[in-house]
Amino acid sequence: MAKDRATIVAGIILVIAGMQVFIIQPGFIAILHSVLRLTDAWAGYVASAEMFGLAASTIFVALLGRRLPWRTAVGVAAAVLAGANLASTLAPSPTAFLLTRAAAGLGAGVLVSVGYSMLGQVRHPDRAFGYGIMALLSYGAAGIYLLPGLRDMIGLTGILFLLAALAVLPVLLLPFLPVGSAASVPDSDDDRHAGDNRFAANMALVAVTLFFLGQGVVWAYLSLIGTAAGIAEQDVASGLALSQVSGILGALGMAWLSGRVPQRALLLGGTVASVVPLLAMMGHPGALRYGLSVIVFNGAANLMTPLLMALAAVAGKGNAAVIQRAAALQMIGLAVGPILSAPLAQYSGFTPVMMLAALLFACVYPITQWRRHRRGTPLA
Repeated sequence: MAKDRATIVAGIILVIAGMQVFIIQPGFIAILHSVLRLTDAWAGYVASAEMFGLAASTIFVALLGRRLPWRTAVGVAAAVLAGANLASTLAPSPTAFLLTRAAAGLGAGVLVSVGYSMLGQVRHPDRAFGYGIMALLSYGAAGIYLLPGLRDMIGLTGILFLLAALAVLPVLLLPFLPVGSAASVPDSDDDRHAGDNRFAANMALVAVTLFFLGQGVVWAYLSLIGTAAGIAEQDVASGLALSQVSGILGALGMAWLSGRVPQRALLLGGTVASVVPLLAMMGHPGALRYGLSVIVFNGAANLMTPLLMALAAVAGKGNAAVIQRAAALQMIGLAVGPILSAPLAQYSGFTPVMMLAALLFACVYPITQWRRHRRGTPLA
């Protein structure tokens, strides 16, 4: 039990350091929009570049599997992330800034993948992921709320220096990390699983892909959706900060409800609560409707995140390879999403962006209930 707690704490710190920009992305993109004078499309491309870096490095970790030495990888990744944050302060053009953010993503993805692998290997992965997302969102809530004030006090350069300092934190954990996944996982492989188990793991990975693709489509634009509707910038920031609090409650709820409420009910409720707020934000919502919508949306999204990651971990029978693939697919979805939504936002506004995200979310629950032939059972 004590070993599990230490693994959970270390895994959470790695995930927070790796997701340091993504979790505050709406506020961060709004600052880039105002400070660097980026267009809506360019803001989306910058967000996507960082997520592509994240995706590339999580894919790399998944391909290497047990051959990756975790301590070395975390040390190098932390250095790359910190260096890229510092380099971003010197970027002379939007293109150069985009490239430095892509480099930051490369370092961040390794930290996230190793952190997720650690959380997925403990005795109760659903609770571990729930606590991890709760801690991540606590950082996100504070970050999004403070960003407008930090921009005025220390500017974009100062914010990037703070992010560089956070990126160095995982180096302090190196003596406490396992050498690699082989040191903490049983000797198993996907190929040894029966066909039904492999099918369940694949369906879980499809559900993860669809959900995070939907997240990528809409997440970076949540702040701009509010300001485009004429809502004051600080009201938008306050609504997003409160939505992070609801996200904390959603993740905490996942940790508490695990084993008490059927997963099928949690998946159905989370899917519905992800779709409805996006429909409610269409048109010209006032500050109240916008605030309530993002609060419900983020609460549902952060109940679904640990639920789907744990679903993949359980379907993969604790195999680190399945967890790493889920992490890679999460980042791929988050990276591809802004590329899909950027041209929609530029040429058609934000309503098609929200419609696309709602459609992707709506597909998640049916995928988890897909049975394999007549003998199969749904994931939950």
